[in-house]
Amino acid sequence: MDSGWNRIPRSPLAGFRPVAGPILLSELTEFGCLNLRGEGPGFMAASSAALGFELSDAPNTTSRDGKTLALWLGPDEWAIRAPLHRTPALEDALDRALDACHCSVNDVSDQFALMRLSGLHAREVLERGCPLDLHEREFAPGRCARSHFLEAGVLIYQADSVPGFDIWVRRSHGPYLWHMLESAIASVKGLIA
Repeated sequence: MDSGWNRIPRSPLAGFRPVAGPILLSELTEFGCLNLRGEGPGFMAASSAALGFELSDAPNTTSRDGKTLALWLGPDEWAIRAPLHRTPALEDALDRALDACHCSVNDVSDQFALMRLSGLHAREVLERGCPLDLHEREFAPGRCARSHFLEAGVLIYQADSVPGFDIWVRRSHGPYLWHMLESAIASVKGLIA
């Protein structure tokens, strides 16, 4: 009898069709995410050495090297997004580099679904359910923030100037957020048509 432990995890958004048109909504897959927390002498230098780039210490900013992205979540917390196949090695490198530091490194890849919302009016879609000031003077490429979209807690990262936004949500809230974003897209499309 199969215990189920060998099954490949299924995305909570499997079967959801991407939204196409002037405003796009799609799922991003094959990413891993580490939660990094730490402070004290040597933490920033050791983290930077393991990652290959410096962590940003400015609120709601990001830093990156290639496909590895670090998002500032708090004074002592970052989300590190990397290709899924690279996440275990990155976690090991951080564990080794930070051995003498007061910190924690946890693989939280399975906790989140990740969506990309993009298009000229993507910002307006997010404003339908998110209380953040998303005006481009305040929230530009490279910025990130934790907030909510209606009833779902989210982490939003502006990936580019299109604008394109990457939105993390807990897996269990993935279908809810997808449907709410679809409704917001329909509402905005109705105004711009």
